[in-house]
Amino acid sequence: MHHTTENDRGSTILVVDDDRILLSAVERMLGLSGIRVLAATSASDALDAICSESRVDAVLCDLNLGATSGTELLRKLLGLRPAMKCMIMTGGVREALPFDTSEFSVLMKPFSLQELLAAVRALLEPVGCP
Repeated sequence: MHHTTENDRGSTILVVDDDRILLSAVERMLGLSGIRVLAATSASDALDAICSESRVDAVLCDLNLGATSGTELLRKLLGLRPAMKCMIMTGGVREALPFDTSEFSVLMKPFSLQELLAAVRALLEPVGCP
């Protein structure tokens, strides 16, 4: 059973993954927790979503998006919204990630509903709060 915290309610997260099945599952899991989800299957869809939405609190993005890497996309999105929080999803080996893990939070695939919710809650937690 999952519980929605006050921090989750009203939050909007953009989820970007070219795997439509995984994207749909993540969208459903977060939606059941009271989080508004914008889903994108490509970097261009993600950029369109950021430009058309007034509020996006965080982005959860796959590392490999075909022609564009997730880190490249997140850097572009942060250029548009510098305060937005970002997390990379990957099935790779944590020690071999092609970026500094201090730059972006990482959620390793496969993950459970509990792991997804814990990672998203940590991402949405206000800075400086326990």
